Amino acid sequence: MNVWLKSGEFRARIGMSKSTLYRKKESGEVKFRETSRGLEFLLGEPGSAPASPCTAGSLMKKNLHNALAVAGVRGELLDVHAKPCHLTSEQQSAMKEMEKLLAPMIAFREGRLPALHLENGRKIFSLTAVVEWLSSQGLASKSKLWRLWEKSDEGKNIEALAPRPRKDRGRLRAFENRPELQKFVTAKWVETENIAFVRDAVKREWDGSLLPHGKDSKPPRYGAIARFIESIPQAVRDCATLTKQKYEALHAPYIVTGRGSYTRPNQVWVADHRLFDVLVGNDSFPYAHTRGAIRLWITVIVDMRTRVIVGWAWSISASWQSIASALHMGISRFGKPELFYMDNGKDFRKIGAGAERGSLLALSVPKELDEHGRVPLSSETQGLLARLGIKVSYCTPFHPQAKQIESLFNLVAKRFDRTFFKHGYTGSKPELRSDFCAVAEKQYKEFLAGKRQKSPLVGAKQFMALHAQWIKEFNESHLHSGRGMEGKTPLAVMDELLPVAQREIPDMLALAPLFWDVQKHKVSNCKIQMNNTTYSAALDDAEGQANIFQANESVVAVHCDPNDMANALAFEDVPSGRLLACLVSDELAAQAPITVEHVKAVARQRAKLRKASMQSMAALTTGVPTEIELLEARATGTDGAAPVASAVNYIASQRRRRLPSSSPFVSDDVAKDRGVFADLKLED
Repeated sequence: MNVWLKSGEFRARIGMSKSTLYRKKESGEVKFRETSRGLEFLLGEPGSAPASPCTAGSLMKKNLHNALAVAGVRGELLDVHAKPCHLTSEQQSAMKEMEKLLAPMIAFREGRLPALHLENGRKIFSLTAVVEWLSSQGLASKSKLWRLWEKSDEGKNIEALAPRPRKDRGRLRAFENRPELQKFVTAKWVETENIAFVRDAVKREWDGSLLPHGKDSKPPRYGAIARFIESIPQAVRDCATLTKQKYEALHAPYIVTGRGSYTRPNQVWVADHRLFDVLVGNDSFPYAHTRGAIRLWITVIVDMRTRVIVGWAWSISASWQSIASALHMGISRFGKPELFYMDNGKDFRKIGAGAERGSLLALSVPKELDEHGRVPLSSETQGLLARLGIKVSYCTPFHPQAKQIESLFNLVAKRFDRTFFKHGYTGSKPELRSDFCAVAEKQYKEFLAGKRQKSPLVGAKQFMALHAQWIKEFNESHLHSGRGMEGKTPLAVMDELLPVAQREIPDMLALAPLFWDVQKHKVSNCKIQMNNTTYSAALDDAEGQANIFQANESVVAVHCDPNDMANALAFEDVPSGRLLACLVSDELAAQAPITVEHVKAVARQRAKLRKASMQSMAALTTGVPTEIELLEARATGTDGAAPVASAVNYIASQRRRRLPSSSPFVSDDVAKDRGVFADLKLED
């Protein structure tokens, strides 16, 4: 609809000075007509309502607050036409401010504006009067209010009030239509990541063979180069400047599997090692520096579904033994998992050797016990997980996001390690090392030298006890916000999804040997050398001694407990190899003093073993003729086969054929000359 307004009203609506209006009239930017009342201008044509940025000062906000309070429409009017939009926070904030200015006008149009009066006491009956009243409150000028009203399509399109960005925003004129400059700047920045260096290189090569742009043109400045580099996506820049591990950690997409409602308790356990960022006094590990300042390793196993820390083990140096100890604790408390998800280190590879590969996406029912109620053993699959019937899955190498347990380690670092900030906190990086750490190390050396009565470092026993309490409180009290946790504690989720009555805890005494180390060794003289220790079958195990005797000079699979080197088990080194003997260490096993009777018993045992071996061999060879007997039988024809011709028969047969009977030991020359001496007679 065309609206023709007089000059004064038009300028009030548009917010334009008289000189500007007549200048635009002469240039044809606004349409006008001549009437009997004078010049009239057309409202609503393009160019007649130029957009201008909206600014609202603190005084205008205060007056608007008062005006809305008087009108009684504050609160319900501000969100009347709130619509979803794709605007920045700055644009939305400016749009809200403009919407507040138009709120009374929108309320009047919809009949929700309370009765208002102008300063002269005249009651408001029109939208023009509302605009006049708002202007009298000092909120905005009439021209601005009408301009916003038109721009928002009479309050129907509030998003149109948001300030629009400049059309040339982000435009880099120095780099437009200059691909060689873009490549040069990018290449130099990748080399050094120094914009000042890139600027100097561009100046040096400007108007040269690499950047032939003419001497009259100017090279881009520092700010233009910086903006061009920033226009390159961050992922692209990082791909060229960061290592693969860091780049993938920041930008590479990953699939979330096995969390939330996708898994069950005891379906997947996650394991990893962590080195604490705290120095402690060694009072627990005899194989490390006695009473020295050390950093402890912990091996932790977490249930993926419930986030319960099911097991953990301490060590000076993380190894497969600490993994086995943590796994033993977890199985004894919650039962066996179906899948063990772990790192790619050698220690994890050792316990996972030979185990069936599993997946976080599809899991089958784990292997059960055999008909004898035992876990099947196989020396070809010597890993602990294979012996326990647990599937294994290895995480993506050098990818922290692939292991759920990393988030737990970050929590421990922030909430546990940091509590020792003044008591040996080393920090995860050298720059994070506490100044108190160096002081604590010096004071601890003085403590060991007897110069101080109290140690500045916490003892290893106390440290492990404190962390065990922290783990207990984490399982029982930490309200977890992870997927599928719903703000519950890990142990509460475990008890809900897998109650104690439904947990299948195996016989840990029967499973104990499965947690032992497995090594292959050769049996020599009924003894096995392993870990600088000599093992032999127990004297009271006659069957075991016989088996070891028969296994001499062969390789067997030896299972031993690393924490108890006095005993071991020897198995056949074949698939599902049977138990051969229970071994005892000749040096470490607790034995009675050697007596004469003991020596005689050993001698009798050796004689019995030899006699048994001879009897076994005789039983195996009885009835089988010797090779001499077989040769004689073939010669005489008594073996049932065609007789072989004797030497006499052979000579006779040769004569019947009238063959020369010359001796095979007479040469041909001698045979020719034998007639020379035929008539020779010797004198008496």
